[in-house]
Amino acid sequence: MKRVLLIILLSLFTTTAFAQSKVTNNLLVGISDATWGNNDAPVTILIYSDLQCPFCKKGAQTIDKVANRYGNDVRFVFRHFPLAFHKEAEPAARAVIAAQRQGKFKEMHDLIYQNIKQLKLNANNIETYLTTQAVMLGLDETKFLIDYRSRTASLKVKSDIKSGTALGVRGTPQFFVNGVRISGAQPINKFESVIDAQLSAAKSLKGMTSQQKYKKMIVTNYQKPQPRPQNNPIPNPKEKKTEVEYISIDEGDPIWGSDKALVTIIEFSEFQCPFCARVQPRLKKLKKKYGKKLRIVYKQNPLPFHKEAPQAAQAFLAASSQGNFSKMKDLLYEKQRDLKQAKDIDALMMSLAKKARLNLGKFKKAYHSKKIEDHIAMNMDQAQKAGARGTPTFFVNGVKLVGAKPYEAFVSVVEQQLATAEKIKKREKLSGNKLYRAIVNENEKNNPPKPKPVPSINSESMKALKKLKGPFWKGKKRAKVVVHMISDFQCPYCKRAAKTMDTIYDEYKKEVKFVFVNYYLPFHKDARIAHLAAIAAGRQGKFWEMHDKIFNANQREISQDLLDGFAKEIGLKMKRYHRDRVSKKTKKQLDREMEIAKEAGVRGTPNFNINGEKLVGAQPPEKFREILDRHLKKKK
Repeated sequence: MKRVLLIILLSLFTTTAFAQSKVTNNLLVGISDATWGNNDAPVTILIYSDLQCPFCKKGAQTIDKVANRYGNDVRFVFRHFPLAFHKEAEPAARAVIAAQRQGKFKEMHDLIYQNIKQLKLNANNIETYLTTQAVMLGLDETKFLIDYRSRTASLKVKSDIKSGTALGVRGTPQFFVNGVRISGAQPINKFESVIDAQLSAAKSLKGMTSQQKYKKMIVTNYQKPQPRPQNNPIPNPKEKKTEVEYISIDEGDPIWGSDKALVTIIEFSEFQCPFCARVQPRLKKLKKKYGKKLRIVYKQNPLPFHKEAPQAAQAFLAASSQGNFSKMKDLLYEKQRDLKQAKDIDALMMSLAKKARLNLGKFKKAYHSKKIEDHIAMNMDQAQKAGARGTPTFFVNGVKLVGAKPYEAFVSVVEQQLATAEKIKKREKLSGNKLYRAIVNENEKNNPPKPKPVPSINSESMKALKKLKGPFWKGKKRAKVVVHMISDFQCPYCKRAAKTMDTIYDEYKKEVKFVFVNYYLPFHKDARIAHLAAIAAGRQGKFWEMHDKIFNANQREISQDLLDGFAKEIGLKMKRYHRDRVSKKTKKQLDREMEIAKEAGVRGTPNFNINGEKLVGAQPPEKFREILDRHLKKKK
């Protein structure tokens, strides 16, 4: 018995020692690692960083401050840890390794961080861009390219990722100060407290070389990271916390599969969202696994900060109107990067339609049609009502799944829904959309009670908006409830919101004052001239007529000629209009409204402020009614 116990203890000791030795090896400095500072320094900072990560850039700036503060007392070791969603980080890492071969690691490292945004902007010609940077630093171009393309550089990056993963590196930047972990772009005082403690500890280790001290200290200091929190557990529709929502299937929605399917997945997504692209292979895998038992309904929910997403959605639906959306969907995701960089988005869509072998005449007609624009608006309203604020968001027989979930998460919910569907089909003899509705009704029984909305009143934003002098308004002059509508004439979401506000105005004009605040986003290059034209029209008492003309037009075709044409159509005195639209007074008013909107916390459009209660985005009419009724009730 004693012998068995001894063997077990020895085994445990050997396993622990092996695991500890593995950790020690990963923290030790390798021959190929980039280092700077004093090699005999009592403190070593091991850095895991991603050259496309803005937090890593901030961390690098802090490291430079540490170097200046501690001088020869600290040595720095750099390892590459490019994150999967930073597509240009791995090529940048190889460029730094190639520069290191010519003795200019730090120079290339610093240059890339100084111009970090250029990596994404030069994604399509990243090698050329990085080579240009290398030449700027005086590197030999031929040698740089050989090293940049070498297997050795790729293996070094993989080796660094492997060692970082073994040490529990999950994100970047991450630092190990003599083995003490510091996660994220922390302020310098965080480093100072750890370094000062390590300097003191190093002094107490007598009769040892700096390398021996470092090895001993990393064994003492290293601690495993805390287990990753389970932020996205696989949902179980039988649990009380499951959110369930019925989403109607409408004419014009692209559908894969048959209405006889037992499980319906509604997908709210958009074509500029990287997470939407990432989840597509998992959906294809589901199609293969479940076949006729599954159908997928595609709903469009282009997000405000992806300005090319609405056109991509229009192209997808235009392809669907010819009964051939699968190829177009794949092409749009495949060319996702091209959307942002396209000089002519319509020309890009036509080229994709050609590749998808669509009838180009029919495609062009459908792509620009009001019917498709209205369909997208309807999908977006459905997304808002269902609480699908981001993309992708899925409803599996009504059960809500948010984000690019792993394949296993989908399988778990689909399996549960198949069982539920079989029972209801057998019990109620239903099929098609009636069966889908009945399954969602069954799942809704497990819905948690919806909390009542708690209004968030911001008195500071109201104080800022009250500074507006001479704004354009309509409704009740001395109303106790005021809606400030902060809007951009070239924003497609503002166009949708304008239609909603027409409905709301008709219902509340006798009780509420509606104030328009001119505010345009910098990337809408023709918006400023539209706002100046509207203010000029307002000087002749016809702001709202110009407002309606601009929002009813094709926003991609706004020009001075178009605006001048509108001025004539609404009966403005043209000499005065031309004088007013370029006057200092008009420009000053626009700039002042922009300034006040920013002071009120506006960062995007459309943005609404109802007696201090903020509402962002193209919300459905019900949302405005709910808030207005609440405020009107308070004031009575």
